[in-house]
Amino acid sequence: MSRFRQLLGIIVVVALLVGGFAAPVYADDIVSEVKLLLEERYVEKPPEDIHHAESIDEILQILDDPHTEYLTAEEYDRYISNLDESFTGIGIHIQMEPEGVRVIRPIENSPGEAAGLKAGDLITKADGKSLAGMISEEAVSILQGPIDSVVDLKVKRDEQVLDVSVVRDVIDVPNVTGEIVNDSIGYIDIDSFGRTTNRAFDNAFENLKKESAESLILDLRYNTGGYLSSARQIAGSFIGDEVALQVESSSEKNPYEALPGGAEVDKPTILIMNEFSASASEILAAALKDHEKAFLIGTRTYGKGTVQQIFSLSNGDKLKATINRFYSPNYDEIDGVGVMPDLVVRSANPKTVAKLLLSEPEDKASYVVFENNIKEFTIDFDKVRKPKYWDAWGAVFNETSPDQLTAVGEWGEMHFLQAHQNLRWPMYFPNYRQTGFFNNVPTDQQFSINLGVNVDMNTVNEDSIELIESHSGKAVSISIGEKSSDTIKIKPQEDLEPLTEYWLVVHETVKYKNGNSLDNPLIAVARIAQ
Repeated sequence: MSRFRQLLGIIVVVALLVGGFAAPVYADDIVSEVKLLLEERYVEKPPEDIHHAESIDEILQILDDPHTEYLTAEEYDRYISNLDESFTGIGIHIQMEPEGVRVIRPIENSPGEAAGLKAGDLITKADGKSLAGMISEEAVSILQGPIDSVVDLKVKRDEQVLDVSVVRDVIDVPNVTGEIVNDSIGYIDIDSFGRTTNRAFDNAFENLKKESAESLILDLRYNTGGYLSSARQIAGSFIGDEVALQVESSSEKNPYEALPGGAEVDKPTILIMNEFSASASEILAAALKDHEKAFLIGTRTYGKGTVQQIFSLSNGDKLKATINRFYSPNYDEIDGVGVMPDLVVRSANPKTVAKLLLSEPEDKASYVVFENNIKEFTIDFDKVRKPKYWDAWGAVFNETSPDQLTAVGEWGEMHFLQAHQNLRWPMYFPNYRQTGFFNNVPTDQQFSINLGVNVDMNTVNEDSIELIESHSGKAVSISIGEKSSDTIKIKPQEDLEPLTEYWLVVHETVKYKNGNSLDNPLIAVARIAQ
């Protein structure tokens, strides 16, 4: 059974790569016709048991290929509607599970979202009919319906069982969207590879160029595929007419080139993917990776490396059958394996990670160089220390070998060590020196810091000293209390969170009496009691 995310309200085999519609191969009956097609065109020799099968269902059961399916005329129409991104339904992304339909996420502004459906919900019944054990086409045929009609759902959410009524409507799903982020980074999200996706990509990229985009984030998360030609055309924008994939049938192997002619992308590119990026998404990701035209981040892709073709049958129905396997341009396996990212990102939003990597420092006063075999990035420490990018930098640091990271500043260079991942604070303040460690600190603790008699206490204020929650990077409001010749008292303006680590940071803006900065800025670690 397919695990792919589906667009609800239509029949969706989004991972399908359509190679064209073949003329029917006529036989005495439709079962014999399907057997003959499989014998002639299937990716490998079908099992001998197929010859003894007496029904279409029995043939498909013996074949045990979730991507080879028999489509009635009605199911085929719904399938085509899906690829063209136009349908009437409730508007959610799903994957099929034995117990029913799992909601991956509702489509923005869809009836499903308006009715309160959430990511992770499990739809077990629709209008009283169980969805357990169904394939996606069966479930979708039940859940779709005329505009303004109502479908009553039984939804399992954690330990709750909810009754949710959804009014069906026309779902508008633009499969390509683009915007400028961080002033100069272009962002393009491709939701699926439809008939016109390549033209939509070209338009989005040209608009971003007009807005002075200096780099590009290409987002293929939750994109389960579509038309092979569309993926090859978008690949052509990056690699020209170089090989985009290797294709293998039962009788031959052939390289398939990309199809240039659209936009020409010559900007630094990061491609984002996840475990729901499949088929055509994997073709594009593997092509850009093998030709070193993009830096891939996220998680390993789904691993659907087969090509399907739709064959017209004499009774007006269709057979969608697997006819090829495909590999990366370098002939790396994809089916059952997936495409590995250059940087694994699990614990943070990969879009935020991509923005961090592509945001060049403005003055390069303090930065970190991230260098691997594919790409070198220069990351601004001013951004690293902001709560917005705190988790993103932590994800980069924790998934990268320390010898690929070098901190640079007016104080010189510092190579990170494995131990810094455990301490954590050197990830954000590499040139600082730890001056103390406080354990089992009360939640209402006041802190005293001895800075020495040579420090100019006039430079000590709420801007030069921070109290930072270590896992989020958020600063706690503090007040500077009594100052003596060498010691200051610091009072948090709120109770600290139990079992949480905080860093008391004394920045380089604190000066000695002679006007020089501290030899090393200081940091003290405090762990709050339960």
